[in-house]
Amino acid sequence: MLNEGKTSKYILYALGEISLVVIGILIALELNTRKEESKLADQKTNYLKRLLSDNQQDLRPFSEYINGFEKGQNAVVALSTALNNPSKDAVLVQAAMDY
Repeated sequence: MLNEGKTSKYILYALGEISLVVIGILIALELNTRKEESKLADQKTNYLKRLLSDNQQDLRPFSEYINGFEKGQNAVVALSTALNNPSKDAVLVQAAMDY
């Protein structure tokens, strides 16, 4: 009879210890999962920031090309206007030099 009382106490104690260990492992896994998710979110944010920065750097040459094309277009318009009005030689020469 006495052995059964002690055995049941040990079994309850062992079950309690096992449940505490399992709960501790589950908490550790949850914390690790949250940490990994946070790392992935930070990495994603960094990638997006670099992508945005790269795109902004790529836009600079394109805007310069557009400005150059607009200047060329203006020069062609001025040259066309000067060619249609032959009395203004200075405008024709300037338009040709701009082109």
